[in-house]
Amino acid sequence: MNDELKRGIKIGDMDKYSSLFVNLHGVKDNPGSFLIRMHSESGDIKYVTPVDRGTAEFYYVTPGKYYISAHHDRNSNGKWDTGDYALDLQPEDIYFYDELVECKEKWDITADFDINRRPRYEQKPKKLV
Repeated sequence: MNDELKRGIKIGDMDKYSSLFVNLHGVKDNPGSFLIRMHSESGDIKYVTPVDRGTAEFYYVTPGKYYISAHHDRNSNGKWDTGDYALDLQPEDIYFYDELVECKEKWDITADFDINRRPRYEQKPKKLV
């Protein structure tokens, strides 16, 4: 006979989180094929969401400072592909937002991310290189 198992789940107070909205600009083809990623200051990916109608929405973000990148997911498989030399496929493009974004408790933050604002070779933050 099986004993009943009960476990509680604790959810933090809603006032302890932040929301981030990223408006993606400068996209020539389908903006829906982009994923926006939030990286910790050490470069670890913490949150990922697709772009829908030009905007990526992150809810329940733990307060902190984040780098933002846009990944052009050409084949819509949800992961970064390195390319294939034999098939003459280039790696999927990644663009970095030029500022560190700080999310604070109870804040809704909006970032306008133009992927062509700076040359690609200057976009990646030096801390992440």
